[in-house]
Amino acid sequence: MNEEDRSIAMTNDLSGFKEVADLKEPPSLGNRVRDDDHVLTHHLQHELERLNKIYDFFGKKLENQIKYSKTSELIEEQIKENNFLKQDLCKRLKNPESPIQKRLSIWWQNVF
Repeated sequence: MNEEDRSIAMTNDLSGFKEVADLKEPPSLGNRVRDDDHVLTHHLQHELERLNKIYDFFGKKLENQIKYSKTSELIEEQIKENNFLKQDLCKRLKNPESPIQKRLSIWWQNVF
């Protein structure tokens, strides 16, 4: 087969393909628009929920927190707890039989 015969055969093959392609409908834009609308609606619903939560926080919860704050009481309680733990720790560290005192004495003897 020469070049000319090949191009004619290829054209005949493509013509059948073109006929089949013409029968197939192009994808409609309606489905894509509906999908985009769904995504947009979904996003807007989540945004509305987020804004409602922010409104509830600043409108109700924050107002109650300011009126009935327990912050100072909690701070005082934590200060007492910290002081107790410090005293307990110091008492345990001062004991000559404590594990840390034993380890420190071994290290001290090894160094000097």
